[in-house]
Amino acid sequence: MSTWCLPGTPENWRFSLSQPEPIWGLRGNSQNQHAFAGLAPGDLLLMYVQAPVSGLIGLATTLEKYSN
Repeated sequence: MSTWCLPGTPENWRFSLSQPEPIWGLRGNSQNQHAFAGLAPGDLLLMYVQAPVSGLIGLATTLEKYSN
């Protein structure tokens, strides 16, 4: 099991967590593609908000990966 920090703005988190099935996406650069390849079901996800006050806002686990 790995631990990942998912940074985002308050708006990103509101949108992501308001979906029927919460989802978090990555931009398609090579660093993110490498991280995505290492992500596995059961990994711990630290939800981190960047502003106006930065800090952890939640914990989650990866259920499955989706790529389009």
